[in-house]
Formats: sequence, C-alpha cells, structure tokens
Amino acid sequence: MSDDDKLWFGDLYHLVLDYDGENLLDDVLMGWLSDGEEIMRLLAPAKRLSATPEDKDEKQFILWDLYALSRISDFLLLAFQSNESNKWDGPSISSDQFLSFFEKLGFNRFEPRNGDRFSPFHHEVVSVTISENPKEPISILQAQWPGLMYGEMLFARSGVKVKGGANFINKAVAETSTLYFAHRRLNRPTEDLSIGWGHNSQWRTDFRRDYELDGQLLFNVDGKTELSTNASYADLGTLSKEEQLELCVNRCFIKTEKPHADLWPYDKKLTIPAENLKGMAR
Repeated sequence: MSDDDKLWFGDLYHLVLDYDGENLLDDVLMGWLSDGEEIMRLLAPAKRLSATPEDKDEKQFILWDLYALSRISDFLLLAFQSNESNKWDGPSISSDQFLSFFEKLGFNRFEPRNGDRFSPFHHEVVSVTISENPKEPISILQAQWPGLMYGEMLFARSGVKVKGGANFINKAVAETSTLYFAHRRLNRPTEDLSIGWGHNSQWRTDFRRDYELDGQLLFNVDGKTELSTNASYADLGTLSKEEQLELCVNRCFIKTEKPHADLWPYDKKLTIPAENLKGMAR
C-alpha cells in the first residue's frame, strides 16, 4: 500500500461516528481490521520509547495516527460513561467487544481490581467517594472501563470510581475539572490540540505518549519542559510547581480549586520512579 492510498484511523473514526445500526463491532470495526493491522505495523515503533524514529516525518505519522485511534477509543468509551443524569444515546459497545477490537490490533488490556491503590498514570477518575478519614489514600472502588497498553506505551487509562480522603482528592474538582489530552467525555469538559481546527487540520494533532519501563514512569515524553521534582522554577505562570505536577500526572486537577480551562499543559513532561507515584497524589 503506497503512502497516497493508506487508510488511517481518521477514516475509521468517521465511519464509527456516522454508524446508526445495532452491531458496531461486526458491521464496522471488525471489517476494518485488515487495513488497521497494516497500519499498526507502521505504528509498531511506538511500543518502545527507544524505537522512536529519528526521521521527523515518520515520527509525525505515528503520533498523528495514534491520535486518530485515540479519538475512536474516546468515542467508544462514551457508552461506559452513561448515568442517570446524562444518558448516552449513541452506538453502544460492550467491554468485551471494545477489548476484542483493540487486542486484535496488538494492544494489551489492564483492569484494576477493587481495592487497588489509585495510580494517575494508569487510572482516570470518573467519580469520587470522600472518606471520613481525610488521610485515607485514594483507592479503586470499581473500574468502569479497561485500560490499554501498547508495549511499554500507555494508550488509554482505565476509568475508575475511587474513594479517598480530603488530603488527597476533592470530589467536585476531580469529577468536573477539564480533562486535557482527551477529545470527548460524556460528563466533563475536555481539551486537546485538535479543538478549534477545521476538518483536515484537526487530524494534525500529536498523541500524548506516556511510557512505563525499567521502574520509571514517563509522562508526556514529547513535552519540552521537564517538571523534575528537584528542579527550581522562576516562572510557572499562574500555577505553582505542585499544581503543574498535579496537572501533568492526572491530566486534570483532582485537588486544586483554580480555573481549569486553557492551562496549556501540552509542553510539560515528567519522569519519576514508579514507587514515587503514590506521593504525587498528595
């Protein structure tokens, strides 16, 4: 298949968006797998950070197409976000069907267990129960949808209901603050760099890459500014160093009660030992 006639995930996104039948998996997704698998071979370098292409155009293709695939994932996950106050009336897909499609593309699932410690690298907060003990660390009450890894790279976090003390999480903030690096959620505002652009330009958006390797967690590796926990900063704009860290690892605020729109976290990155992650939730 030549560069000119590659089918990429932006095309599939529109097929999914326009579908109004009863079996999205069989009618659209599974029938597209042969093309999708060929594209995934081109995206395979993203599985390992060390395999990042040196060629700028090759890397750009990978980041753009991963972003398009993440838009499909965002749309499919809307069915898992429906609640009594906000019902999803679009195409529905089961957890098994969601996983079947992505596992056939080469992704690996992870599903937190009830009682697991909350990890902002792996988990996206959907709803919060505040503990009577303000010092109780955040833990998982229930997973609403599974997460996906692509080799060492995180592709999609698992959506979770959590419980924790007020020292660690603020219910009103964690449930409603703007979620960055996401195109769409049913019950909260989202923002990514595609928003506000035209039909074609919106697909020139880079996917955020996070990696887990060698006991390290790497957040937004393509960012320009390293938010090292040991660094000192003369100017972090309207946010403190701790607030910048909170936004980078959670992709939203979970404690900070400040205006949360248009904060531009896209150029910040962070590398920390995995064992230090629980301290980041403070």
